[in-house]
Amino acid sequence: MSKSLVKPRDILVTIKDRDAMNVSTMKTIYNARIRNRTKEFAGRTQMQQLLTKLSEHNYIEWHRTFGDIVTDLFWTHPINIDILRTFPHVLIMDCTYKTNRYRFPLLQIVGVTSTNMTFSVAYVYMNAEKEDNYTWALTALRSDRLLDDNCLPETEEEYWCCLRQIESKFSEFQKALEYIHENWLNPFKDRFVAAWTDTCMHLGSTTSNRAESAHAKLKRQLRSSQLNFERSWVTIHSLFELEHTEIKASFEKSRCFIQHRFRHPELRELVGFVSIKALSVIVCELERLETDGVDALSCGCAIRRTHQLPCAHEIAEYRERGVPIPLDVMHSHWRKLDLINIGNSSHGTTSPGRSQLQRFNMWYAQQDGEKKRQVHMTLEELLNPGSTVLTEPKEKLKTKGRPRKVDTSTRRLPYAFEIAEASIALPKNKPKQSLIASLKIKPKKSTIALYKPRENQSAFDTYMHIEKFPESIRKYITHQTEVLPDGNCGYRAIAMAMGFGHNEWRRVRKDLLQQLHDMSSVFKKCIREHKRYNEIERALNYFDDGFAPFFCWMTMPDMGHIIATRYNVVLFLLSMRHYLTFLPFSVQSSKTKLNEIAIGFVDDDHYVQVHLSPDHHIPLVSRMWHEQSDICNVTHLYSRYQACVDAFQQLPGVENVATTDTVILMTDENAPVTELRL
Repeated sequence: MSKSLVKPRDILVTIKDRDAMNVSTMKTIYNARIRNRTKEFAGRTQMQQLLTKLSEHNYIEWHRTFGDIVTDLFWTHPINIDILRTFPHVLIMDCTYKTNRYRFPLLQIVGVTSTNMTFSVAYVYMNAEKEDNYTWALTALRSDRLLDDNCLPETEEEYWCCLRQIESKFSEFQKALEYIHENWLNPFKDRFVAAWTDTCMHLGSTTSNRAESAHAKLKRQLRSSQLNFERSWVTIHSLFELEHTEIKASFEKSRCFIQHRFRHPELRELVGFVSIKALSVIVCELERLETDGVDALSCGCAIRRTHQLPCAHEIAEYRERGVPIPLDVMHSHWRKLDLINIGNSSHGTTSPGRSQLQRFNMWYAQQDGEKKRQVHMTLEELLNPGSTVLTEPKEKLKTKGRPRKVDTSTRRLPYAFEIAEASIALPKNKPKQSLIASLKIKPKKSTIALYKPRENQSAFDTYMHIEKFPESIRKYITHQTEVLPDGNCGYRAIAMAMGFGHNEWRRVRKDLLQQLHDMSSVFKKCIREHKRYNEIERALNYFDDGFAPFFCWMTMPDMGHIIATRYNVVLFLLSMRHYLTFLPFSVQSSKTKLNEIAIGFVDDDHYVQVHLSPDHHIPLVSRMWHEQSDICNVTHLYSRYQACVDAFQQLPGVENVATTDTVILMTDENAPVTELRL
């Protein structure tokens, strides 16, 4: 069942249906498949196994190498070559992608049978889409079978007549006509205008749709873009065999089934001897003859040129003479409804004569040792494909874009209050490192599911966090806007507050990173640690999809100053343990009133946008801003908000909330441990 490309789960279901007492699991199926493949390979490499299989099934194969690495690979089934020899008139070629782990383009060559079915001619893996690769692929195909163009002289009168009519009708739109001429007709008219495309036999195939359909069929069977050459061949081989069965069935249908619409006296010598597709085309010409009554001048004879079938005016002549359409006026393409005596062909090859063998012996005797060694290897590869030293190409890695930095940690860093609470029970003689290690904190797994935005809405208003702010300021909070908790929630909240939209968190990160660089000297003085400046820069420089790692989350108060300065706003930070106001370090105009935005920090790991009423009070301004305001010449800003700040300090319960930039932890009365930022 695995060789028939049955999925493992379907194999298990079949086994259970046949034996209800069977206790096999999916792991049993996978183990059995691996054992079978190991036995099948018998210690051979992927390329050795591939060449062995191609030889066993008499495939025609060519390859090119660079050293011992395969760079181009061409293969085709022997029966497909037989079908090609029968129907060589129209071939369609197109490349498809994402079919193998080496990221090689796959050139698929297909043809058309007399029953209008698509058959695969060959598959070619190429290391690049360059002229040299295509030349090599087509040369490999022509080495076995020369192709016929079978074109007829061109007639362009109808095209020029139609063109003059268009120019006359749209004479007022000269720019449009110039565009059509310069961009389409002059360079490309011979590729899509019927006056040129209908002058050769194309059997109705004027686009690459057949190749595109073949691509889709192949990819449905492959089911993966990471297969190697050997695994791809297994799938392609099964597709070849299915195609052969379907083509033979279509031949049988054309020979044995007579449809009612083909019961015309003109077709009595054709039914059962030409394909149903050819009969359908002739019936369309008969209907055109009945309705339009065409003659030799008005017929156009497009069907005769493109399909090599009798056109309307020819059918009219046979009707006047009272004879059916003779079989010999049909092109041989439409009369071939079997593959009898085709399989016995020698594919254009002849056995080497004695004179050729003698020439080879003389040439071989004149070669040096290295050349003889190469001949020995080539002969051994022909006699025993499983002994080849060829190797598959290396997998191509994606080199575009910045490499992702993977955070392998499964724990988040502790917050300041958690360290403070843990330090209460910590013995005085215990080192600080054990304090951090004692906090075994794991990330919350259900956070994203809890706050997933509603459909067709990037964010939504909610009151679920109102209890997570001190009671003294709840009356000033009108509502909050939830954002997705994916590690970018702080930046999403700022994007919502600035009116950018819920998904513009990358824009906020980019803006803040630019502001950090523009005023690096000021921010380094605020932070006081060069290492911390680098950490903030690293945290902002994250633009990948998915859940952001912990070190890329927004941290306060460090980024509060950057936000306020970048967007020239007053930023309020509210949480159960922290109130703070951030003013910008630069002001565009001293008279202009600054916009005010607020964000809330809830659950100790999530930011939301907070909407405040117009009469709200203002928390204390960041101490860092006061230290740098003289240098930045923005001290006048504080006078605008001093009254609101004083009123805020009178609110009940404010004394229990931190209103400074840092929290100082103590292990005893006089020895500070560290300054920790939220």
